[in-house]
Amino acid sequence: MTAGQDWTRASSDGSDRTVAHVSSFPPSPSGVALYAAVFDQVLAGFGSVERVVAPADPRESQSLRSALRGLVVGLGPRLREADVVHVELSGRALYQFYLALGLTIGRRRSLLAITCHDTPSLVGWTLLFTGLDRRPFRRVAQLASSGVGHQLENRLLSRCDVTVALTEEGAIALGRRAPTAVSLPHVVGRVPQLTKEPRVFVPGYVSDPDVVASIADVVARRAHVEGVRWRIVVGSTDEHTRSEIERRLTPEGRVVTDFAGHQSEEDLLAEFARAFIVVRPVGAARGNSLAASGPLGWAAARGCLCLTDDARSGARELADHALVIRSSSLSEDVSALLDRWPDHAGVLARAASAQALLGVEAVSERYGAVLQDADQRRVGESSAPV
Repeated sequence: MTAGQDWTRASSDGSDRTVAHVSSFPPSPSGVALYAAVFDQVLAGFGSVERVVAPADPRESQSLRSALRGLVVGLGPRLREADVVHVELSGRALYQFYLALGLTIGRRRSLLAITCHDTPSLVGWTLLFTGLDRRPFRRVAQLASSGVGHQLENRLLSRCDVTVALTEEGAIALGRRAPTAVSLPHVVGRVPQLTKEPRVFVPGYVSDPDVVASIADVVARRAHVEGVRWRIVVGSTDEHTRSEIERRLTPEGRVVTDFAGHQSEEDLLAEFARAFIVVRPVGAARGNSLAASGPLGWAAARGCLCLTDDARSGARELADHALVIRSSSLSEDVSALLDRWPDHAGVLARAASAQALLGVEAVSERYGAVLQDADQRRVGESSAPV
């Protein structure tokens, strides 16, 4: 790598560079794959992007065979000559983890960057391969992951040039182990056209029928007064929850309720593009408290009024930028949001605000500064006296 490259400018200055992007990509059940497809556009500003495609099925990516295949690719010469290798890490992504680990062994030309989607965890249990994910082997694999596996994680974190978290709080937590930890916003793509309908979208996974039923009751009462034909769309849920929602819906039929079920990435984004209001109930559900919220980011970028009770970092940081409304009473606050329909100017303003924070151009500018710092740090280390 040439010392002192200007990474703060985009593709016109970096068209001769090569960037390898290691991730699963759509179609995939993982939200990381959808993120990676858009993050390709960020990487394209810094060179010609080559996708290194990881298994789309998390269980396949977790297999010993996939992990060994990733390690071999990382140890090989192909990726070492790239200018940047960027690896997306998340739970059970052992192919990606061992590929990145392989790159830390021996000399390489590449800047190595990783994004930790489940900060502060990298991939969960690093030695819990699919074949061991059953009793009594699971416990042994977890113990090994806490020992040897933890040392492998530390090696990767100490030898990465860039370690990315998708929330500011996540970067602080990750920084306790990774000296190169930084935060980047969860990138979202640009939407060419927004055509809103009187729709309330409750994206999956939906597990609480009371929330949806209470929202439907509020919408039905408002529809009776204003004569607007609202539609509520419910994302992925189980049969019991769906039956409970249907049982509790108002019999007057003023609100049409659709059950979209599990949706492809394309269908999910299309639903956000049509919906005027997005309600994302999380409640007391356990999960990574430092996680970003891809669904809320995608919805905000499509001009939706976003309402959530999510207390995790991603939702709170979006709320700090007025892209999301956090609520302890979703059904009551939906009532106030219905007053804003159709609010065309507000839709465009919200979409523009989301692009200013989460859009490809905004994230590219930040990412270029991160690469610049990493490159200068490497040059400084190589020129330091031994």
